[in-house]
Amino acid sequence: ELVLEALINNLPENAACILVTHDMSEARDFCHRIYAMLAGRVIEKIDLRERQPLHPYAKILFDPWSSRLPSGILAEKGCPFVGDCSLVTESLRPTCTQINPKLSTLSQSHSVACHAAAIDQSS
Repeated sequence: ELVLEALINNLPENAACILVTHDMSEARDFCHRIYAMLAGRVIEKIDLRERQPLHPYAKILFDPWSSRLPSGILAEKGCPFVGDCSLVTESLRPTCTQINPKLSTLSQSHSVACHAAAIDQSS
């Protein structure tokens, strides 16, 4: 962490740095904009200074005690996280199992790829 802190503190003014990590506490401490990924796709773009994650997998990444840990089995069709999703309802299940959600813009600083989260935020 000392190396990362030294790197970020010595960046020139208005410079950017891309941090690729599995350590979400580092991401939260050092990054403004975060891109959470699942199965090789961005599932949430978020500025954690302004918003909290909405995608169920992103929520678990940032707070592993918020719900049960995923099984690790990703669906091959539809949303990869559908088997472990806490937001899928019976009415959404056909959509979630058949269609991989696209990244929906919720605000200038927040986008999410989740059928349920996008519906909740538009209501």
